Order: sequence, then C-alpha cells, then structure tokens
Amino acid sequence: MKFGKTLRESILKEWRFYSVDYKAMKGCLKSSEDDGGVSDSDYENCPRDGQGVNVEEFMSLYETSKVKITKFYEDKEQWACGYMTTLEERVEALRETSSCPPSPGSETSPESATSDSSVVSSLEGDDVGLRVTDSKFREIRHGGSFRRKMSSNCAWLKDEYRRGGEAKHFQKFIYAK
Repeated sequence: MKFGKTLRESILKEWRFYSVDYKAMKGCLKSSEDDGGVSDSDYENCPRDGQGVNVEEFMSLYETSKVKITKFYEDKEQWACGYMTTLEERVEALRETSSCPPSPGSETSPESATSDSSVVSSLEGDDVGLRVTDSKFREIRHGGSFRRKMSSNCAWLKDEYRRGGEAKHFQKFIYAK
C-alpha cells in the first residue's frame, strides 16, 4: 500500500483541511522530475537543488502545511482548555449537590452520604482530607464500589455525552469547514 493512500484513509474527513498536503508536495516533486527538457536559462533563473527539484515551490507547500497544522493544534488546545474549565465547573457543582441528601430513588443510603461528607468536612484543609478525596476519585476511576453502584444507573452519563456532542461550540470546532 502506498503512503499517500494510507495517509488519506487515516485522516478524519473533518480534519482533512488541516493535514499535510502530501499529494501537492508529491506533485511538485514529480513535475520537477518530468521537466527533463529544461533549458540552461530556465535552470539558472529557477533555484533548484542538485536533483532538479524546485526548492522554492516545495518549501512554500511545506510552510503552508506547517502553518495549517500549527493553527489546528493551537485551536484544538484552546478548545480543550476551555472545555476542561467547563468540566471542572460541572464537577464542582456536582460536589456541591452531592453534599445534599440523595433522592429517595437513589441506591446510596442517607447514612453513608452523611458519614462520607462528615469525614471529608472534618479533614478538609489537611493532607489527609486530600488523600480521602483522592482515594474516592481513584475508586471511581478504577472500578471501585461506587462505580459498581452507579453502573446500573448510568443513563445520566450517556445524556451528558449526547448533550456535549450536540453543543454548537463543539460541533463548530469538530466539524470545521
């Protein structure tokens, strides 16, 4: 399989504009090779390396591709930082609401909610409080008991993913024209 074909197949359609223009760069190299009948005056006026490749044209295509990739990366990084801030705000809001007693239909008992919040509140400000909070997050990430309790009722997570994917700013950025 040729590299150009592999590259075309691996690039997401929405991001195609921001990738290296391999076909144009290869075409530049090929057209320079095919121009066998170049006169001496043409050769002197056009900057070429020892193999007959038009360096200026190729470097122009290279720089254009480099600028496109850099801009794309910076845009994605900026979007990711903004999205991370939004997610941090949502987590903070969830932390605040988690200190409220759970709804009657939830699987956690009121006793466990108050005991967890009292432990964290009594240890806040200490390194131990941070460790307790950190261990809770590790338990969530690595499939602890909290995750098992929530696995049966994770429709809210799917709804959040759908809502995030439907957001206009997300779609504008991902599906750039």
